[in-house]
Amino acid sequence: MSKQVNKRKRIKGKRLPAKPLRPLLESILVFWRGKLRTKYGLTVDREALRGVKPPFIVVFNHVGDDDQFVAGTALHPVMPNYMMSNWAEHSFPLAPLSKVAGAIHKIRFVPDVRAVMAAKRVLKERGGVVGVAPAASYSIDGTPSYFDYGIAKFCKMFKVPVFALRMDGLYFFHNRFSGRQLCRLHGAVTRVFDGPELKDMATEEVYKRLYEACDFNDFQYQRRVMAPVIAKDDNLAEGMEYVAYRCLRCGAEFQTEGKGNVLTCSACGNALRVNRYYFFEPHSSPCAWVEELNQWTQFQRQLVAEEIEKEDFHISCDCALYRFTEGKKYGVTRYGRGRLRLDASGFTYTGTDKDAGVTYHHPLADTYYVGNDTRVYLSVDTPKRSYQYRLDNMKMGAKYLLALTALREKYHPYFPDEAEWRRGLVTNTEFTIHNS
Repeated sequence: MSKQVNKRKRIKGKRLPAKPLRPLLESILVFWRGKLRTKYGLTVDREALRGVKPPFIVVFNHVGDDDQFVAGTALHPVMPNYMMSNWAEHSFPLAPLSKVAGAIHKIRFVPDVRAVMAAKRVLKERGGVVGVAPAASYSIDGTPSYFDYGIAKFCKMFKVPVFALRMDGLYFFHNRFSGRQLCRLHGAVTRVFDGPELKDMATEEVYKRLYEACDFNDFQYQRRVMAPVIAKDDNLAEGMEYVAYRCLRCGAEFQTEGKGNVLTCSACGNALRVNRYYFFEPHSSPCAWVEELNQWTQFQRQLVAEEIEKEDFHISCDCALYRFTEGKKYGVTRYGRGRLRLDASGFTYTGTDKDAGVTYHHPLADTYYVGNDTRVYLSVDTPKRSYQYRLDNMKMGAKYLLALTALREKYHPYFPDEAEWRRGLVTNTEFTIHNS
């Protein structure tokens, strides 16, 4: 009897993940294909996929909401089994929809054997296609915020052809602090690996080639196309305070405020205007300003790199603790309050969980990155449990992210010359602080 039960479980397991339900996805893509091409001017160079048959892997950059519709349109008629965050499993109606779409749910930023086995069934047993966004998180400034080193090991494991889909303009389309905005989009597919050569390649080299194939800077792209970015209520600056947290003029932190298309420091009155191409212009007089939002984060990144050299460096903020709702299939619930601290040892939450006093420590060595919605939360995923921390002052969120990246590069780099290599990427933008 037990053998029969185990056999049924194995058979059932082989059916997961489901094959993407083509009729449903086609009906969704019909709408989005027309909208993206006519309203957003989406163009796609997919010549690299011509005549290619599965199995293969597609790696693509991830920026914000609705990326999956752009990726789906760019790759059509190929319909991959996409890897998605484990948070999708606890969200309705996203969970049942993603299951029908054949999603492979993965715990972000940690090794997940379940997800790897699901990908193996797609690639090796079905001869299908797996789509992966190694960022596993939103971009805060139109450049890569994170790119999982595990993607290199994943590709080496299966030794099938690997393609990269780089999408440009997504940050203007729908980032995490704005609704959809009119802009121009572009996608390009390139072949990164044929497959067999992966066996003898160093993991570091595989990682670098994948990263460089997906590397993007939406502001550099915007300078090439100079397409207007149009917000429904002319509110391009609203929400930018969750990214640009340090004043360029007086240095005050967490005092910026976006209203309409103007970003103002409440401490000194320094104000920048966002023009119709999503670039900054001086608004106040006098004014200290940069031309691009990602240059502002580069300015902040440099300051954070200096701060972490101090022996007592830390960031802390009061927060609420949320976890997946216990006893229910969907939803997250607030279970406590406390304080979240980040220092060279990692993240530490000290407070309550279900009225009991607790301390949760997430070691820096094991915390590669954290999920984030710049306005709402930071989330730390571990193999056993996921934690969502909603800071009382979410303007501090971007500094947590920049500091985490800087601390990881200093104490736990992926490879010896990582910092030097990253300086050559398009993420690192030269900038000048203008004074007028």
